[in-house]
Amino acid sequence: MPSPKKVLLITDVPVEHTVHGSALLYRLFENPVDFEICIAQGTLQACLEPSRRLLNVKYFTVYTGIPRLLRNRFSKLFRSAFFLSTPIALLKLFFLCLKLRPDLLITVSHGVIWCPAYWLSRLTKIPIFVICHDDILSFDAHHPLISRFISRTFGRLYRHSLQAFPICDTMEKGYSELFGTRGTALYPSRSLNTQVKTPSEVLLRAKQFDYSIGFAGSIATKEYALMLLMLSQVLADLGGLLYIYGPHSAESLAMCGLSSNNVICKGLLSSCDLITDMHDKLDALYVPISFEQSAFHSAAYAFPSKLADYTCTSLPIVIQAPLYASAAQWASIYHGAIVVDSIGTDALKKALLSLDSQRLYDHYCYFAHEAGMKTFQHSIQAAKFFRVIQNSLA
Repeated sequence: MPSPKKVLLITDVPVEHTVHGSALLYRLFENPVDFEICIAQGTLQACLEPSRRLLNVKYFTVYTGIPRLLRNRFSKLFRSAFFLSTPIALLKLFFLCLKLRPDLLITVSHGVIWCPAYWLSRLTKIPIFVICHDDILSFDAHHPLISRFISRTFGRLYRHSLQAFPICDTMEKGYSELFGTRGTALYPSRSLNTQVKTPSEVLLRAKQFDYSIGFAGSIATKEYALMLLMLSQVLADLGGLLYIYGPHSAESLAMCGLSSNNVICKGLLSSCDLITDMHDKLDALYVPISFEQSAFHSAAYAFPSKLADYTCTSLPIVIQAPLYASAAQWASIYHGAIVVDSIGTDALKKALLSLDSQRLYDHYCYFAHEAGMKTFQHSIQAAKFFRVIQNSLA
């Protein structure tokens, strides 16, 4: 019987984290087949408690920067300077490889550590796979002097990888044209034991339809805050409520203008509790995507991983986004959501009013469920991921 392949996961975000590509790694490796896992974790994010770590996995820490330096007005300068720590991280990773002797490396193009991971693969000739969750090319949190270096190095990593895993089909298409090499689209994966509500469970609830709409995630930009504010105003006209889940407090939401009586701050919940709470309290879910032309690449290439949890509720989903956005493209392919392709309130209000029709409501519950099962189901994503890795190594 062949011995299991040794895998070294190299990531700057804890794989127990609920966002970024590392969450995808965490979910895929909850039940790994024929792989022995070790994790080299950068210092740019604080490690979560050991109780949330993957079982039977060795963890190692690699210096990539000081997190608190990213929480001040010089964060762009410090974030760029942390790329200068590449030789230090590379040295630690090199000695780790001598100790562990991994058969393959997997990294995530987020933070800093993917850069020394690339040079490690070049130096040791160990094949590397890269998961591309966010569009690093449109990330503007670096100093202009180093942005070109980051883009050039990322392009080299993408081409050098035995296989790259862009987060969606639109990112795969864009990167294949840009870098001249094909990747394998790997949408966000649900957790192995995620409880998925069925459309029948939604329709059998005793809940009265009252325009209770939910949003889960970070409010990353001013435009997202304005879109949520616009939604709250539309809901106020309809007598509805806006529930906001995520790393927010009532005070931080008030600073974004979201302080009206119909905005409910729910805080950060675990994936299981989030799905249950949304299923019990809400009528539909909302996804805002930037319409700004300067954010074209981010909208077109990055993918809102919240849809993996959203579709677990089997509630209708309203995506307000330009048609070129990856989320709108996903909805078009799988008919999994209502797409509002303008920034105005009229179209958004019309979409919400359409859900008052029982026939349309049933329709969008069913298609949200089916789209989620086809796109984010753990068994499908894990099978694709490990099949590609096995074939590439063969």
